[in-house]
Amino acid sequence: GESALGDANELLQQAREALVAAGNGSYSDAERRSQALAIRAIRNQLFAVANRADGSGSYLFAGQGATAPPFVDTPT
Repeated sequence: GESALGDANELLQQAREALVAAGNGSYSDAERRSQALAIRAIRNQLFAVANRADGSGSYLFAGQGATAPPFVDTPT
């Protein structure tokens, strides 16, 4: 639990930095696209952390006995 929260906090800090960088008015479209890809990768990593297993066949953040990942990435 504590490790997952630490990992999530670090990823959120990386996302904040990428968002600030993306706001740089001198960035080209390619540089902004690169920042968007970095943010998307961070988002995927956050899903992995949020759905981390607890070591006993369940998920850290899904509640006791849950067998399905608590967070699902859907288009909506």
